[in-house]
Amino acid sequence: MSASGSTSTSGVRSVRAAVNYVADTSERGVYQIYDNERSRLPLQPETIEIRDARTAPVAPTLDREGFALLDAPSSLTDFSDWEEVQSVYLPELAGTVQEAYGAAHVWLQAGHVIRTTDAAARRAGHNPDAARFLHLDYSGASARWFFEQTVGYDEEIAKRFPKVFAVNTWRCLTPPPQDVPLAVCDMRTSSLDDLVVADARHDGGEVSFEFEISLVRHNPAHAWWYFSDMQPNELLVFKGWDLSPSPTSCAFHGAFVDPSCPAEAPLRTSIEARVFAVLEG
Repeated sequence: MSASGSTSTSGVRSVRAAVNYVADTSERGVYQIYDNERSRLPLQPETIEIRDARTAPVAPTLDREGFALLDAPSSLTDFSDWEEVQSVYLPELAGTVQEAYGAAHVWLQAGHVIRTTDAAARRAGHNPDAARFLHLDYSGASARWFFEQTVGYDEEIAKRFPKVFAVNTWRCLTPPPQDVPLAVCDMRTSSLDDLVVADARHDGGEVSFEFEISLVRHNPAHAWWYFSDMQPNELLVFKGWDLSPSPTSCAFHGAFVDPSCPAEAPLRTSIEARVFAVLEG
């Protein structure tokens, strides 16, 4: 264990790291997904404890904390091939999410994103950097918009089910350890009142559009976790938005620099994609 890590009396390892909450301001943030230097985000850095879920006495679950780490190897090896990701990886992902949630139906949200902390790789592949601020990928309005725009959406089927979740998936494609892992918040310690709407602008390749996301206000009640040393066969799944008539909180998330990661560690590359899941009762 690095000197930057610590272990509590309960045996749970943790790190203290800086994360970016949203500042208390009237300024509406703008996140440029593919050019973060042009982002205008009113951020407020805070140093917090982030616990390593690998050392938790009981593994987090989707129903309880709102996130879980699944053993979900993919048959795809070349994630740089856009068409292969769309035709092979994303259908696999839909099946994994459906099984994990016990969902009656799932729909893939169009597209996926490969992020890297390697600046040269970002320039070569036109990939975005890790999103180094705490957020949800949706607002109430944009979650509904994405759901309605999703290919395969069936209004009659959707009306029959009371629970509709937008589900995030995150897989690290480079070997451990990760220099900039993903922190997720136990949804039992968060509230939708902690959120502030901002705009995200997507201008990757031939597709350009804007949508709302949600930034996170600082709340000392938040309990943050991450999974150290993620392997490519592992998939982090977490609740990204609740489109149900009476929505509940979700698993806030954001990238952070792990102070316990060795300087010589490989620069992280990851793939993220989103799935809509409808559940019975």
